Amino acid sequence: MERVNLFNPFKRRPPEHEDSLTWSFLVALRLEPALQRLLRDLVLAKLPPDRFRGRHPWDPALVQTQTDRIGSDAEFIVSVLLSDEPLEQTVPVAWVDREARYDGVVQFSDGLVLVIENKPAREDVWEGQLSLSRDSLLVDPKDVDLYEVAVSVTWPEILEEMLLFAGSGIPSFAGRQIARDFLELVEDVHPSVSPYRTYELCGDRLEALEKRTEVLVAQLAEKVGLEVRSRSGRPPFLSRPGQIAEEAQVTVQREGDGATRLRLAVWPGDTVTQARRFFDAADRDEFLALVESGWSISPNLHFSFMSKHLVWADTRIPVEQYFDYYKGARERYGQLAADKKTLDVWLERWMKSGLMKSADAKEMRRHFVETDRQHVNVIPGFTLFRVWDLVDVLSLESEDELKAGIVAEFDTALSTWGESMAVGEG
Repeated sequence: MERVNLFNPFKRRPPEHEDSLTWSFLVALRLEPALQRLLRDLVLAKLPPDRFRGRHPWDPALVQTQTDRIGSDAEFIVSVLLSDEPLEQTVPVAWVDREARYDGVVQFSDGLVLVIENKPAREDVWEGQLSLSRDSLLVDPKDVDLYEVAVSVTWPEILEEMLLFAGSGIPSFAGRQIARDFLELVEDVHPSVSPYRTYELCGDRLEALEKRTEVLVAQLAEKVGLEVRSRSGRPPFLSRPGQIAEEAQVTVQREGDGATRLRLAVWPGDTVTQARRFFDAADRDEFLALVESGWSISPNLHFSFMSKHLVWADTRIPVEQYFDYYKGARERYGQLAADKKTLDVWLERWMKSGLMKSADAKEMRRHFVETDRQHVNVIPGFTLFRVWDLVDVLSLESEDELKAGIVAEFDTALSTWGESMAVGEG
């Protein structure tokens, strides 16, 4: 049975071994021809444009691992090094007399053959490994064109392309999922080759920055003992079940001015129960003073039915006035009757107080009166966020202080109502 058969797993090495990484990558190539095209294009882009002109279309390649044979259909052979960083110098390639077992051989039907050597750490490369054995070729070496230098392809290059592939709507679901699974494997088991280890490695590429932030969220979760959860169409978040603010979010965003910033956000009082606990526990002066330390605070008045949020109000009054309106006034929020007569009274009161606009009142009638829902949950929560310029993120990261800095920022906000990020504290 072929070693790249999905149901013939590579058990001779632990998951973190480079051979296991190679096996997983080649299985992905074998199962998704579009990923073969991805690797092929990366390699050919590093050759002179007229050196090889493949025939089109070409059939899916024959993919093998841990093999000592190069097929008889070979016409143009390239020795390819996969590593974390590119080669610093040109490495000549020739036919040599030695026993060889290649990490991978990808043989295309138009005669192109990629012979792969995987060394996740460039410093582990022995240049002699990049030359090929005469005895491995099933035809006379004189009848094939061997590219005279090794082609260096970095894992970050491959993973960047796979990330774009996984997020594209063009490949099949299976193809996208294969790419996602491989990316997850790299993040969990082979982080040394990931281009998402630092924000600096991501450069200004938003897709890479977003992926790096997902990795950061997972690292933060491990640091403070929380779980990462996600909802459809939303970035992953740190889950804090049973707390006044049950979600803590870290995202990267491209602002209107073109700057890229890291955004920290929490939403205290996102349910009636959380709102009651918040107003009981929050220190008004400390909470409102968060703006002096870089946090933005805004009202998050919303309305729900059976735990489903349906309407968010456009509240324009100052946050201090909003806080005072609900502090110690439980009769103003919680569950209210949703019949037209009762709701009209409240809608008029909310609009007069500046808590909502007429457009919000129209939405309230549509979602509650016109649907005959019996009640509405009035939830006077808050949205808190602060942003860091990417230059500050890079500085903290270079000093290995980024995760601690983020936790400290969250703690600054959470402490104003008696909580902290770490599980069991607060």
